Amino acid sequence: MELVRIGLYAILSIVGAIVLTPLVVKTATNAKQPILHYVDNHNGKAGTPTMGGLIFVFAACLVIIVSNGVSSMAFVAAIVTIGFGMIGFLDDFLKVKTKKNKGLKAYQKLLAQTAIAVAVALYCYFNPQISTVFKIPFSANTVDLRGWAIPVYIFVLVSMVNAVNLTDGLDGLVATTGSIFFTAITVILFIMTSRGIGNIGAGGVTSLAYFSAAFAGALIAFIVINSFPAKIFMGDTGSLAIGAGMACAAMFSGNTFYIVIIGIVYVISALSVAIQVIVFKLTKKRVFLMAPLHHHFERRGIHENKIVAGYALVTVIAAIVAVIFYA
Repeated sequence: MELVRIGLYAILSIVGAIVLTPLVVKTATNAKQPILHYVDNHNGKAGTPTMGGLIFVFAACLVIIVSNGVSSMAFVAAIVTIGFGMIGFLDDFLKVKTKKNKGLKAYQKLLAQTAIAVAVALYCYFNPQISTVFKIPFSANTVDLRGWAIPVYIFVLVSMVNAVNLTDGLDGLVATTGSIFFTAITVILFIMTSRGIGNIGAGGVTSLAYFSAAFAGALIAFIVINSFPAKIFMGDTGSLAIGAGMACAAMFSGNTFYIVIIGIVYVISALSVAIQVIVFKLTKKRVFLMAPLHHHFERRGIHENKIVAGYALVTVIAAIVAVIFYA
């Protein structure tokens, strides 16, 4: 029965995304995405509408918010996701308004993200349904971080949001890997539900499975409708929301450390930027032709469709490994 309900939430989100797509694309016609000057190989994409993340954020989150079958953690996850999406929306809006690829200043985004992350961390810590005991991947062991869970939650949420944002640079890259991530988390949450692990029920792990399935469905619809070449970019509106949704689904269910495994491509993207910046400041030399890593592959002459396929394959393998060892 739960499997049927999980599938239903995914289907409802798919339908919602299909309905919303033409409306959002038409509304965002004049919201042109400025292209970064140093990513000159993307000049042909100049003028593509942005803020497309509204499609799957609304499709997934509204299904959860208006449903009578969920409450508590899934509802909070949806609100947090929308909150980060709003930060991204403001950033996208300013870029469109100024016609430059500069929206909110870095410190403004970080402050806003941290403020939400602190609230989420406190919610996790004081919520009796959410344990400070984290499951360690590839083993039956767990670790209780107690009070240290608060800074860990803050770090994970802010880091995941920005790592996904850094990865969003090619048509379909984050949507594809994101749909795989949410599908894997949904499977893990279903395993927890079937085995009675964690807080089961509409307000607990089962409800989070609905949330993850809804997001997976909305992203799949977004990919199919908006395949290369993209009719509309998801923008920071979408990438920040996706990262927040991923982090919430994993953290609220006690699977925080699985983010590093299933979301390995996001970790790699963030690390590639960090390595590039640190090495360049120390030696004035670049490790990659361009960072994040997907742009390095582009500079090597690999078509973005192949890069997206490669990232998707890596994510699928990571997801399968995570699910197998979890089971």
